[in-house]
Amino acid sequence: MSLTLPDSISNKRLPPDPEGTAAFMSRIGYSLEEALSDIIDNSIDAEAKTVLVRFICGKDRINQIIIADDGHGMLSDELHRAMQYGVRQPHRKNDLGKYGIGLKAAAFSQCKALSVLSRKAGKSSGRRWTIESIKDDWRLEELDAVQAGEILNIDWSPADLRTSGTTVILDKLDSLQSAMSDFSRNLQKTIMELKVDLGLRFHRFLQSEDLLIVIDVTKGLGNPPDTQIQVDPLDPFRYPKSGRKGYPATFELEVGNTKVKAIAHIWPAKSKDPNYRLGSGKVAERQGFYFYRNDRLIKAGGWHNLQSDSEPHSSLARVLIEMPPDLDSSFRLSVQKNDFNVPTEFIDAVKASKAGNTTFPEYVKAAQDVYRNAPQAEDVVFFPKSGIPVALSKKMKRLLAGASENFSTHPIDIKWERLDSECVFSYDADERLLSVNSTYRSSITGGRNSVTDAPVFKTMLFFAVQDLLSAGRVSKKLRERIETLNGVLLEALKCQA
Repeated sequence: MSLTLPDSISNKRLPPDPEGTAAFMSRIGYSLEEALSDIIDNSIDAEAKTVLVRFICGKDRINQIIIADDGHGMLSDELHRAMQYGVRQPHRKNDLGKYGIGLKAAAFSQCKALSVLSRKAGKSSGRRWTIESIKDDWRLEELDAVQAGEILNIDWSPADLRTSGTTVILDKLDSLQSAMSDFSRNLQKTIMELKVDLGLRFHRFLQSEDLLIVIDVTKGLGNPPDTQIQVDPLDPFRYPKSGRKGYPATFELEVGNTKVKAIAHIWPAKSKDPNYRLGSGKVAERQGFYFYRNDRLIKAGGWHNLQSDSEPHSSLARVLIEMPPDLDSSFRLSVQKNDFNVPTEFIDAVKASKAGNTTFPEYVKAAQDVYRNAPQAEDVVFFPKSGIPVALSKKMKRLLAGASENFSTHPIDIKWERLDSECVFSYDADERLLSVNSTYRSSITGGRNSVTDAPVFKTMLFFAVQDLLSAGRVSKKLRERIETLNGVLLEALKCQA
């Protein structure tokens, strides 16, 4: 028998405490990658074709992060409503937005001031929340429309905001600065981790070429970017050939009254493909279920108590799940849209499912068999492909392969790119890209610049960093060696000048 509760005798309005709410929002639990992804969700819902993530930096800190998109923008009243907490916008069925707090919660997990400037039908507008304005009885600031328009007119290439678009400006980034004691190196690490994360979360949009995401770094709004990189798609299911005949296989599940397909894949063993590695770290942690909602990757890997998440023999097993939006409530999609609380009934449905005559445990065993019976590892041969003359590239490939008959070749691109002034070079293992700082190009080439210039310098640099190319993870010792080599090369360039 249920407990009978007392009768209500009155009611009084009890709005949320502004100061406590402001403190809560700064601790909601977004990583930087999750926060920026949530903001980019809004750009995609606004049908943006291009999104620019810009880091505006001082000498030793990030001053602002700006997300600019060329979507349809908002009129003043639309922007005012979008800045309201918990507002229910008229979402379409395939929109990525969900709860009406994503933009604000994501921003204040990283900063203490959020400004949004937008243009639609030739009209510009702006609004700002700050921690102080929230504490002051939720007072949203309206920004000068002319000044907002002047900022929107700035060169946001490759995004073009002259007709329509939006900029989201994160200011007073106190929480982010605490992890930036070694600023130059940590900024580069932050950007590369962001590139991998965005490339994975939004890989379907990037692959369709309906979306371009670019990250750059500049010293001020009017300054050209020091570094600009394009985010490439990382597709966890894009392998050249399946690791086992008969896969991928489709398992039919029923969760509640909703039918769900689980498409089980087996990667080929010992793959070096960036789509398999998905950035740095242990590949074994990338096995398991990949949940998609409206083409956006929500959860990448993990078995959710079906079995161990880090059993290395299951590393090749990845299962694609297309989540119908009507299952959001039963799976309890997080505010950050980065995780599910997977219900027990889903796991039970997986255990009971079949693909033809194949059970799910038999699929996992097949993936483990491919892993255990992988052929002997091939010798990996790295060689420079672009950036030097073709004849030199071919000769180096032959010489480096030597007499080995069991080897795979991994081409390395050498390019001039704008890097931090303390770096003569950097290496991106995922892209297999050896970058040389274009700031010093004329000093190295003597002004004789071409696509294949400085072949001697580039060849010597390639041999100097060969152990870096084959390293899975950059150890502290290897990192110190890179810093030393950059330091020596800088001194040599000073002597040459």
